[in-house]
Amino acid sequence: MEEINSTVTIDLTTNYSPIDFDDNTTINLTYMNITEEMPIAYAVPLYGYIVPFLLVITIVANTLIVVVLSKRHMRTPTNVVLMAMALCDMFTLVVPAPWLIYMYTFGNHYKPLWPVSLCFAWTVMHEVSNYLIYKY
Repeated sequence: MEEINSTVTIDLTTNYSPIDFDDNTTINLTYMNITEEMPIAYAVPLYGYIVPFLLVITIVANTLIVVVLSKRHMRTPTNVVLMAMALCDMFTLVVPAPWLIYMYTFGNHYKPLWPVSLCFAWTVMHEVSNYLIYKY
């Protein structure tokens, strides 16, 4: 296996053979190389070490905010908006965090996402869900 460092980008589509089916049909597969999203020298420290730390702080702080603002005597229209903002803030980090921890904290960023449904799930959890949480 080839070594991947922060200065070399390897096309993972050439490292894997196509799938052969029983009826002699061959399909070439493409993989999502997430190391091309951001330089890996920045991505590993940011997503691998800082995000898990921020995840813990975000969950604790926003949970305390929701607990305090959900008390009966604290229910005002302003506090409901603040509570919704705290929940959106928490979900913005909680939804993609398992993927970021798996990829960067556990060192799996050089592996291709396979099967293709994982590529779709990565895109949804990492990019689409954050847009939906804040937009709606």
